[in-house]
Amino acid sequence: MKTILINGLGLMGASLASHLAQLGEYRILGYDRDRETLAVAIANGVIDEAIAITDFDYRQVDLVILGMPPKGIITTINHLATQFFGLAKQPLVMDLGSTKSAIMQAGAKLWHFVGGHPMTGSDKTGIGARQANLYDGRPFFLCGAAADQHAVKTLLAPLQANWQSITAKKHDQIVAGISDLPHVMAFALVNTIDQQTPTGWQTVTAGGFKDTTRIAQANSQLWTEILIANQQATVPQIEALITELVTFKTVLETNNSTQLTAMIEQANRIRRSLA
Repeated sequence: MKTILINGLGLMGASLASHLAQLGEYRILGYDRDRETLAVAIANGVIDEAIAITDFDYRQVDLVILGMPPKGIITTINHLATQFFGLAKQPLVMDLGSTKSAIMQAGAKLWHFVGGHPMTGSDKTGIGARQANLYDGRPFFLCGAAADQHAVKTLLAPLQANWQSITAKKHDQIVAGISDLPHVMAFALVNTIDQQTPTGWQTVTAGGFKDTTRIAQANSQLWTEILIANQQATVPQIEALITELVTFKTVLETNNSTQLTAMIEQANRIRRSLA
């Protein structure tokens, strides 16, 4: 039986634990600093045992998974580097964080570290939002040594994720465009509309607005950490969006319907090409 230790039982960590726990082939250990989360995890069979990451014999663990926000991941990596000092064999460690460059730099202190980022999720957070099939068929980025990546894919094969090897720099550039920028845009759009639209607009919103701004409900503390951690890649994306918005503004001001139609059709074509 394989033993997995998951530190951080939010949406990502709890969903992963739920999937593996139901198979009967894994012993799932878990920890979360929120005691209510731990109680829910035990009561619902998400984990087999609640144990702090400092209190277990790592020689008996096949994989340690860090499912906290970026700052917590880096802090825990630094702690593990001290904990593992003197061990003849270090366990495999991976994270589920949304940024990779700073985390991979910290992870270099460990013998076997894989930076992971599953491209899935929800605007809902916490263990109550867990989904056992959350990773099924979804892209799951991995950074690190080929042998360590292979070990992760073998241990977590039941997730049926779409594993993709990538460098930390390329990961952060891609994620800045397809995840970070959309969140910034959703936050900014909701704030702008609330400032510019007459009172009561919230009661008459239609599907288009709700679809576009769903992710504006995302956890504020988590996304503050994510955006600051990946600011070098995200700021240029914001600048590019501002440039595009200015172009739309100019086209409207000059009543250039031909260019406006072309810009909208270009967006149509690109959006239809998504996997």
